[in-house]
Amino acid sequence: LQSVAISSVLENRSAIKEKRDRILERERCLNQAQEELESLVGLHSVKEAVSTWKSRIEWDLARGNETELNLNFLFLGNPGTGKTEVARIMGRLLYGLGLIDRFDVVEVDRSSLVSEYVGHTPQKTNEVIETAHGGVLFVDEAYALCRRGAQNDHGREAVDTLVKALEDKRGEMAFIFAGYEAEMKSDFLDSNPGLESRFADENRFYFRDYSANELLEIFKRMVLAKGLSLDRGAEGGLQAFLEKRSSNSCFGNARDVRNTVQKLMNIHSRRWAQDKDAIPRDIITKEDVGLL
Repeated sequence: LQSVAISSVLENRSAIKEKRDRILERERCLNQAQEELESLVGLHSVKEAVSTWKSRIEWDLARGNETELNLNFLFLGNPGTGKTEVARIMGRLLYGLGLIDRFDVVEVDRSSLVSEYVGHTPQKTNEVIETAHGGVLFVDEAYALCRRGAQNDHGREAVDTLVKALEDKRGEMAFIFAGYEAEMKSDFLDSNPGLESRFADENRFYFRDYSANELLEIFKRMVLAKGLSLDRGAEGGLQAFLEKRSSNSCFGNARDVRNTVQKLMNIHSRRWAQDKDAIPRDIITKEDVGLL
């Protein structure tokens, strides 16, 4: 009997330690998510929306509110505005708040959900949902699931399957659907009568285009991460270049900036290879920017 009692005490201690470790892990994830979100360039409206949503959840939880949580989100904005990055942060934030069991974010698009064969799409979509169960399913360019005028397209089957999961998996996982604001409203939300009501206003985050100053800051951070820097002349010329580029309707925001970084690195490496004594190895110059 004594050995049984000792064993029971040890098991209880182990369970208590495991619970304490899990609580600490969630706290670390929550703090990390908040710090990462605040460190992002721009996205002021998104940061405010996330903060408001988080405050409401914490308030409800503190009051012992029995209301079922709505973990269905819409991320609306142009390409390169940080939707995928914020989705990954949301995974850690939701886990940190204790709303999901794991912070994994499964990132998919139309090709991951829609089959080319009749009747196979629901199964394919359900398999993806099960993979994300307990965490976050992030569907990028969700409007592409519904191709207007397309013949024999199975995208709507994927949408119907997702709509059912939004109800069946309520409280068990989070769903984030992202894409252009206009197309998400006209194509995605209108594709199924049950979709519009699944997303509360406070769960719709709007990702605005970056300003030229914000684009320059993103550029500088990307360059710094690669062990490079900009001289003063390069910075001024680059801002003018980004202002001109951002006025183009096809501009891809941070995605476009990333491409520009690669292009400048190619330009600089060619110039450096031609005159290694005169060209600084790790400094992007105004002459480099002038060749963009």
